[in-house]
Amino acid sequence: MDTEGRANQRLPRSLVLHGERDLATISKWDTELLEAAKQVLADFAAKGFPELSIRKVHYEVGQHHKPRLRNKQREWVTYSLTNNCYQRLDKVLLAARHQGIIRWNQISDDTRPFISWAIWDNPQDFVTLQFEKFLSGYKRNLLQSQSDYFIVLGEKSTIGQFIQPVCAEYQIPILLQRGFCSGRPLYEVVERFRKSGCKRLVPLLMTDFDPPGQEINNNVAFYMEKIHKVPCYPIQVGIKANHVQEFNLPSGGKAKPASPGYQRFVDTYGHDIRELESMQTADLQAILRSAIDSVLDVEAFNREVRQSYDDNVSIDHTRAEIMAAARGIVLKT
Repeated sequence: MDTEGRANQRLPRSLVLHGERDLATISKWDTELLEAAKQVLADFAAKGFPELSIRKVHYEVGQHHKPRLRNKQREWVTYSLTNNCYQRLDKVLLAARHQGIIRWNQISDDTRPFISWAIWDNPQDFVTLQFEKFLSGYKRNLLQSQSDYFIVLGEKSTIGQFIQPVCAEYQIPILLQRGFCSGRPLYEVVERFRKSGCKRLVPLLMTDFDPPGQEINNNVAFYMEKIHKVPCYPIQVGIKANHVQEFNLPSGGKAKPASPGYQRFVDTYGHDIRELESMQTADLQAILRSAIDSVLDVEAFNREVRQSYDDNVSIDHTRAEIMAAARGIVLKT
């Protein structure tokens, strides 16, 4: 069957839809909430973050905009950092995307990765792309002179886009978790450390200020030192107890009694928890940068930066010579 015939072929339907579903709608009582959310998205897009998690929008709306809502008792209340308000925001943002008020790609969801393949329609496109990218993308390893191996371990994928610019500047790898990290990713960190030839493994830990967050820090150290027998010097970047007052972080709720390390946490810090998403982006980046600078051999790093400039000049000359010699080559098909 030719392509046109196959396109017109009736395919069997393997899934039968039952019932009707209405698209989500936005109540007139949610107008202020919608406008606040739109403003948050616009402000962060202007700063170079074109998409945000709903959790991040929730904190920004609750901390800085505080729109009014009508509750079930038809009373006007102020938006707060509660689960009920979060669920309300989630529904409003879904309806806004259904109606085209905000774009679908303005809200991120890193928990559901999309996998695709590099393919081409013809060899000419492939060759053209390869020539355009030929000898491009070189980056000198700026950490090769360091005696320590650094890695940032984040408890949540939602902070990835905010810490990535800082880590990219230093070329420090990132491992984002969803709560406690399983044994396999930590094993792979250890293997990279061993291959690096560095003397010490220095994980830079970024977790919520809650019982699981504190236990994650202990869990990483235990795996590295007791299980894998490597010299590990973990650095707690945040959230730390002093950050709560320093950055005026709002409560993200109460610690859950079933959480690991619950009693130890509440005995020391009380019941209120703080989440990474509650920190302003600039503050989150600042504490990470400060932690990196405190353990980095800055002189060795700067030498590598200077050498990288010379490297790129050399590569540019080589690329120009090869491209000049390759002019006039025609792909045979």
